[in-house]
Amino acid sequence: MNPNSALAVPFPSEWMSWHRLVFPKGRQWRAALPYALEERLASDVQQLELIAVREGASGEGWVVAIAQQDWQAFAEQSAQTAAAWYPDFMRLPWQADQVTLLCESEQRWLVRWGEWEGTAGQPATMLTLLQTLPASQRQTLVCYGEAAIESLPSDWNIKRLPLSALPAVQPSFDLRQGAGKRQWQWSGLGAWKTPALLLAGVLVMTALVSLTNTLQQSRATEGLQQQTQALVKSHFPEIKRQVNLLAQAKSVLKERQALQTQLQSSPLLALQQLDATLVNFPPLSQLQLSDKGMVLTWSAPLTEAQLSQAVALPGWQASWPGTQQLSLVKQGETP
Repeated sequence: MNPNSALAVPFPSEWMSWHRLVFPKGRQWRAALPYALEERLASDVQQLELIAVREGASGEGWVVAIAQQDWQAFAEQSAQTAAAWYPDFMRLPWQADQVTLLCESEQRWLVRWGEWEGTAGQPATMLTLLQTLPASQRQTLVCYGEAAIESLPSDWNIKRLPLSALPAVQPSFDLRQGAGKRQWQWSGLGAWKTPALLLAGVLVMTALVSLTNTLQQSRATEGLQQQTQALVKSHFPEIKRQVNLLAQAKSVLKERQALQTQLQSSPLLALQQLDATLVNFPPLSQLQLSDKGMVLTWSAPLTEAQLSQAVALPGWQASWPGTQQLSLVKQGETP
């Protein structure tokens, strides 16, 4: 509230409730207030005005809750639309270790026992409240007006003063602005507009990353196909005009792609390793693929030195069924 403002309208303190809490962290702390207060409030948060009062950088402060119907009713009754609204218990002076009571009428008392703590109501209710205050606050009670407070415990130090002695206190708090900040009001899903936009941005970035990975995998697949074509051409130079072995090999490999991903190595990798291991072998004349493995057949019988050469491939069992054939069976399969 502007301290120079001369327009100030007292708001009934019995229409509001004050709650001290540790404020939620982050920029969306105002939107998270209802969830921090839901266990303390008996009313639906959608029907409340929540006004935050933050104190320093500790993250602690006060929140005042007012029913929207009371808020709207007071707005209709207040003729000064530009006036500041302040809790009427803040008319009373306050200092540490002191409770102030104002007997406004026979039916209504105001009590203030803290900077942000106070209320108003019927005398019997206010007396009950005074008796429930902690012992640390039962030191001095300054009473303005003719209030019947004889029923209070004897540990109270009661100081009576006439109404004319009540100092004029300039309120420093406006309910419509909060403590120098704009009040928070529940707005349903609108309060989560910014988080929703952030989430949408994250989803877009995730989609872009996924698209990039897909393009990289597509390029890798293209390179693998080119390597396959070059490998088959080098192993089948004599019959490449008669039978398109590359198309047959690609078709068979595609049908067994799901099974091959579970093995330690694929037929294509095995052929690449054989190509580097079996040097000076005659050209291949036939390649037979099956669910259990594959059989390679050369165009001419192999020498004893070639047949004695050890073939060790991870995930495969190798054997020489003849002088022109090499059988490769998947690990764990029977020939």
